[in-house]
Amino acid sequence: MGNKGGRRHLKKLGAPKSWNIERKDRVWIAKPRPGPHSLEGSLPLTTILTIVLKKAGSIREAERLIKTNEILVDGRIVKDPKFPVGFMDVLSIPKVDEHYLITYDKYGRIQLQKIKEQKFKLCRIERKFVAKKGKKMIGLHDGRTQLADKDYKTGDVVKMAVPEQKILDHFEFKKGNTAYVIKGKHAGKTGKIKEEIKGTAARESLVVMEKEGETFNVPKRYLFLIGRDKPEITLE
Repeated sequence: MGNKGGRRHLKKLGAPKSWNIERKDRVWIAKPRPGPHSLEGSLPLTTILTIVLKKAGSIREAERLIKTNEILVDGRIVKDPKFPVGFMDVLSIPKVDEHYLITYDKYGRIQLQKIKEQKFKLCRIERKFVAKKGKKMIGLHDGRTQLADKDYKTGDVVKMAVPEQKILDHFEFKKGNTAYVIKGKHAGKTGKIKEEIKGTAARESLVVMEKEGETFNVPKRYLFLIGRDKPEITLE
């Protein structure tokens, strides 16, 4: 008899390569629920608390901590232990005044970067569509949908107040703006867009990036805008 739907369990050896974890100390690891981020692009909240931040010694302790309403993601209390926390999310523990931005390291693995309290997040526009009554909407990389208050393009990034979900600023994908590489051999690098090389049916679009006099090519889909002349956030 075939499987119905996705598996609810996950072995450590089968976890995505983007998870920076020890894989041979035990068999199983928590699997994030379907949600705003993909399996490869997120970590379940319990894994962050037990393995990454070491705020809890076991899954049970992590679940107790979550049930005290002391864990926030993007300014909102999260009560689901398997909630998927992904790229550009801001995880906060107000009781100890600790805040973390989810980014990638140079190997393309998910990491938590300690930051000061942040009341906004950057979201990349993945799609545009028209809702009922002709309302123009945009779909963001973290699963949000937002009413478009002006003409946006896919690949652009909006600066959004959280938890209010109000758009504060908009960064266009164009020459001179600052972008962050999220995948590939240049993962973790930040630079300025120098030129875009349009793709064809057989080759995807490439972008020439520049950083401190060095130039390198990156597939356009691997870039995430983080500001204009200067980045809106500091990335390590």
